[in-house]
Amino acid sequence: MAPKNNRQCELKTGPRLERKQLRSINAKIILPVEQHKPPFSSPSGVVFLVDDEKEFTDLMSSLLTDGLGVKTQAFNSPQEALAALETTQPRLIISDLMMPQMTGFEFLRAAEKLQPETPSILVTGSPPDRKTLDANRPRAFLGMLGKPISWRDIGTIMRKNSLLV
Repeated sequence: MAPKNNRQCELKTGPRLERKQLRSINAKIILPVEQHKPPFSSPSGVVFLVDDEKEFTDLMSSLLTDGLGVKTQAFNSPQEALAALETTQPRLIISDLMMPQMTGFEFLRAAEKLQPETPSILVTGSPPDRKTLDANRPRAFLGMLGKPISWRDIGTIMRKNSLLV
């Protein structure tokens, strides 16, 4: 049985025992619970949106929430997103390619060090050539979308990669 709080856990017997036996062996066991913060949580349902343009992250957040029913968390700085990745493993990262602080490739390489299994999509107004893309492709990279993009484009990629539940 799951802990009722951080200090105790109640243990009950299974359904195969007779009623007489249940009275004599019900027990309450109190165990110490280690108080520490895990290095990261299990994959959450949230999609991280990373773009230096707040209007884009606000619009994409609304479109993905309304169109696909997914929770989003927007970051207008790649450094803020990297800080969040230290404790949260999102379902997906969608990042702009061209940002003033660092490129989308640089951001995704740094993100991959923190959450190596998290898939990512890059969005851009001007796609790089194939050679540049291949040389900088993160391990869990799902693709690149040209702006303007729609929630349907992202939904197609998410469905294809079993990221929509």
